[in-house]
Amino acid sequence: MRIPNTRLRSLREQVPLTQAELAERVGVAELTVRRWETEGLRPQPAHVRSLCSALDVTPAELGYGTDDPAPTEPALDTPLDEPPRLFVLDARTLLAALSAARSAQPSAWLSATLDPTGERGGTTHPVLKPSSALEAGRSLGEGVGSAPYTGTWGSPPPAEFDLRGVKGNALMGVADESARFLRDTEASRIGSLTLDQLDADIRWLAHAYLNQPLAELFFPTVQLRNVIFTLLERNRYPEQTRQLYLICGQACLLLAKASKDFGSLAAAETHARTAWLCAELADNHDLRAWVRGYQALSAYWDGRPADAVRFVEDGQRFPARGTVALLLPSLHARAAGLMSDTRAITDALVAGDTAGEQTQPDDLAGGIFLFPAAEQALYASDAYTALGDGTQAEHHARRAIAQYETVPTDDLFLDNLHEAQCNLATAFLDQDQVEGAAEALRPVLTTPPQHRSLPVTAGLRIFDRRLLAHSTAGGTPLASQLHDEITEFCAHPLTPQLPTA
Repeated sequence: MRIPNTRLRSLREQVPLTQAELAERVGVAELTVRRWETEGLRPQPAHVRSLCSALDVTPAELGYGTDDPAPTEPALDTPLDEPPRLFVLDARTLLAALSAARSAQPSAWLSATLDPTGERGGTTHPVLKPSSALEAGRSLGEGVGSAPYTGTWGSPPPAEFDLRGVKGNALMGVADESARFLRDTEASRIGSLTLDQLDADIRWLAHAYLNQPLAELFFPTVQLRNVIFTLLERNRYPEQTRQLYLICGQACLLLAKASKDFGSLAAAETHARTAWLCAELADNHDLRAWVRGYQALSAYWDGRPADAVRFVEDGQRFPARGTVALLLPSLHARAAGLMSDTRAITDALVAGDTAGEQTQPDDLAGGIFLFPAAEQALYASDAYTALGDGTQAEHHARRAIAQYETVPTDDLFLDNLHEAQCNLATAFLDQDQVEGAAEALRPVLTTPPQHRSLPVTAGLRIFDRRLLAHSTAGGTPLASQLHDEITEFCAHPLTPQLPTA
């Protein structure tokens, strides 16, 4: 069992530093510092050294071992120190110099000894742009296989050229370029602990998005995404890159959800497009399908059900294994409700039932990237609410609420529970049960501001429009009271919940 690191927190507060400020000094996400302090996750040796420097303490004072923070060898994700430059004169410079000396005194030039600085007798060799030598004659690939390659001159070098005099330097210059690539690539490797930490972070966030205030999660998600962006810029290992893109795509989808819930569908669509690129680069079918699902959600909330259906159909091209295979037909049913297509609703719900029997574990983070049966019932109630079929809407809304009520509090998708309660209230209203509608709405209308989102306010507005247009209930005191409460609820802005970045 991991024990929270109260030492780290106490030392940080003594400086004083916030978690975000310490994260910036150490070079990690704020969420990582939070998990070091509250969940007892152990930093890597390189991060321990950075913590010691930032807080002016020893590793022992932090509770991370001896007073010597230096490991016996570099961690896998710690860039190696830059070794001394053994050969300043690389291959391009050498060939350029040889080309420039073609018409000069080659024998005299070559008779001198080249030192590592590229100087001869106090003078400097001529230096040309890297492309100049190639522009002097044929390209490197020209004539390969049909005639002996003679270098960049297009003809053999002059007879007085003695290449044996520069053979060692030329070969080692080329070897130095290979060594530099080796150093850079080795330094770009990310350790398994870093990948584990990033995966743990995205799983924690995906679960927290179920019921914690978005304003508290938005910037930690941004920080995690930006850390991965930086790692992707320097990482060259294909398997690690695939994992990074998989995590980054999920982070972008979390930002797409947050942006949608804050009411910015344009921002949500931008994040979803970036997530799509990540899904393509990760070559992950489940992530591809989830991205298309989120794009369908944005189109649905934007009042474009036909576009939502197109996104769903495109997502269904991919052989996804996880519960996203259940999400897509449910989204189809939801969009079909806006188009008053009863047959499409029925077919999509049947397809969802079939897909639900075949789902398997996937590679994603869980939490919000799961589509349980409760949400299938919710989407069915959305479809029938849009149709105005109060009986079917009530049936599916009750089923969704009953299933949500069996879920542990930490796993409850709060927004979707409130949405189901809005659907139940609308279904009661469509069946002329105004008192029942008011009772169903009560838990929603008492939701604190930090838990309000676009889907909830949209559900309340649908109810309010139908309430005001209702033939008998529209002018009653109860209807007037509900209308006032809904107006006040929906007037509360969503995006100002965000702190200053």
